Formats: sequence, structure tokens, C-alpha cells
Amino acid sequence: MAKINILITGIGSSNSLSFIKGLRKQDEIDVTIIGTDIYEKEFSAGAYFVDKFYKVPCAADPQFAVFLLKICKENNVHIVVPVIDEEFIPISSARDDFGRINVEIMLPDYEQVLDCHDKFRTYQFLTKNGFPTPKTWIDIPESPKYPLLMKPRSGRGSKGVKTIYDANDIERRNKTVEYIYQEMINGKEFTIDTLSGRDGKILAVVPRIRLETKNGNSTKSITVKNTDVEEICIDICETLGLKGPANLQCMVADDGTPYFFEINSRIGSAVVLTIQAGINIPLLAVKDILGMKVEKMVGRFKENVVMLRYWDEVFTLAQIT
Repeated sequence: MAKINILITGIGSSNSLSFIKGLRKQDEIDVTIIGTDIYEKEFSAGAYFVDKFYKVPCAADPQFAVFLLKICKENNVHIVVPVIDEEFIPISSARDDFGRINVEIMLPDYEQVLDCHDKFRTYQFLTKNGFPTPKTWIDIPESPKYPLLMKPRSGRGSKGVKTIYDANDIERRNKTVEYIYQEMINGKEFTIDTLSGRDGKILAVVPRIRLETKNGNSTKSITVKNTDVEEICIDICETLGLKGPANLQCMVADDGTPYFFEINSRIGSAVVLTIQAGINIPLLAVKDILGMKVEKMVGRFKENVVMLRYWDEVFTLAQIT
């Protein structure tokens, strides 16, 4: 059995915890998990689900990547799994530095990271390649058709996303944030977990309908088979040249057309549902990076698997200074 050390960032996030669950739910690879967070161990729930924990500076700190490199050297890390969007650019920019110590980064190439991180670049990619997507503007168009969605151009989850109904709503926006404005599509919201191999070819695609969300995270979801959604996802991932896990979002309109508006170059927080449906994306992604054989799993997931999320707790002792 292969033995590897994996570093997962943002260990207090639901994305990281979902990735950990996938790695713990397998017996093909002996994995030691190192977790990092910007909080002290006593204030990071995820720190209690890893084998070793480190506190690191936030992604905006110039020393952020340096800290990760030091941790990787100390622990003979083989793979780094970034899951916090703000970390992608500094980590991707340091890919060569990680490569020099034989550490693989579970992210696509730098340009693809930018195409996913910048929501207007995402829109430009989708329109350029003929994929259905809501009309999107950097500035409010003349005679806009309200309501519109207002989103931070480089935001994540639902943070800062607002529905605007008139010009007054726009005026009340945070002037320090760069926004995009997007037409609203009525329909069913889908989130799709995908996995692309190192060769850029798709290995897995699992759509799920978001039945309920709280703070941008799915709390109720169900896996579904939708040929149109799956085929467009495959085309998007392979045209963009993604590598590793990704998470796409679309609205399927009443006429059945899927309008894609989000491409995240990471796993989604509800990838646990995809794992339960028979596609262990964390395991498959690690195997692919290690050069182990990974079969194409498109269409091989269980349909109608429902995820109902609930809160749980970790208790510890700490002092606030």
C-alpha cells in the first residue's frame, strides 16, 4: 500500500473536512494528513481531524507560500490540496518552488486558476466558447432589466452576493468591492462535482440539485442524472484545460437549458454527497497525481442519493488573550 503525506489548507472549512472524509473512507492509500488554518488549533474544528496541525498566516501575507513550503519540507509532503479561493493565486504562483521539493499542487495551471477565480474572466471564457451563460457586465448596462444579481468579481460562495431591484440598491453597495452584474435565470440550481486527469481529460462528473443552502453551502442536495448538464460540464472542463477536482454551478431554466455561471478549481463543500453516491473524488484525485490507474467514472454514480446536513460540535479548552 502506498504511503503519502498530504497537506490540506483551510482545515476549518467544510470543503477541507469533506476532502478529509473522502481520504478516511478508503483503504487503498495510507495517508497522513497535515492541516493548516489561520486560527489557533483551539479555534479550528478541523484541526481535530488531521494527524498534524499548523497555524499559518492568511493568504494575503507575502510569507504565506513560504510558510507552506517550510511545512512541506519538514513533513515530506507529497501533495498540497488548497481549498480556500484566496490561497489559489499565491500557491499557484509558487508552483515551481513546490516542484523543486517534489511537492505536487492539486490545482490547474495558473491561467486556468485566474479564469476560475475572476468571475468576469469566467464569463468571457464561457461566451467565447459558446457555452450558455447568463449575460454579465462589469458596469450596469443602460436600461437594465431588474432584478439583477450583484456579485464580487473575485468572491467565493454566496458572500457579498445580492439581488438588486433598482438603482438605489446599486448605490448602497460596498464601494471598496469590485462587482459584476448578472442577469437572473429562473430554474433549478445545480452544482456539479468534476474530476479531470493530469492529461486534462474528464474522469468523473456528478450533478446534484441544491435543494437548500445556508451561507452558500448546500444543506440539502440530491444527485441527479442530466445528460445535457453532464455533457456541457465535460466540454467546459476539457476546453478550459482543468486538472484535478472542480466544482461547477448552473441554473437549468424551465426550457431545460443549463446556464453556467461558476467554475471553481477546487472541490465543493458537499462533495461528501458525491462520495456517498459512489465517486470518491478525493481518493481518485490523489491516485491520479500519484500516477496510479484511475478508470473513467462518468455516468457511474448513484442517482437520487440525498444529503441532509446537520450541525455537530468539537469541544476543547482555550484561553482568549
